[in-house]
Amino acid sequence: MLKLTINYKIIFIIIQLFFLIGCCAKSPEIFSSGDGEKLAAEKFGKDYSAIKNSTGNYVLYFKDEVNKNDPHFQLFYFVFDLKKESIVLTDTLQDAKIKWLDDDHLEIRISPEIISDETEAKYYKLNVQKNVKQ
Repeated sequence: MLKLTINYKIIFIIIQLFFLIGCCAKSPEIFSSGDGEKLAAEKFGKDYSAIKNSTGNYVLYFKDEVNKNDPHFQLFYFVFDLKKESIVLTDTLQDAKIKWLDDDHLEIRISPEIISDETEAKYYKLNVQKNVKQ
């Protein structure tokens, strides 16, 4: 009877250790948490998009807004540095699209006001670390 009691105690201790290790283990960082999300909700409300760069250092938050009285749309955006927990750049553009080009650069395409066969969208790269157009 004594051996049986010891086995239950060992099993009980092992279960507690698994539970303790499971609770204490650091889970991977979840994208939807943090100060960047709070700032985006304050600036943009509920309808915004968020895209991390490939290394996970920065998050691009943006929102397209269309005014009923104006055929143009506004692009509001900011880039949040997850390590520094701060906004590294922010801007508002008219008739533009934005996306990550690589880890440190955004590509911004601005549509021309008058579209014809000869017009092309203007685009430039924006270095997030230096806040420099290229």
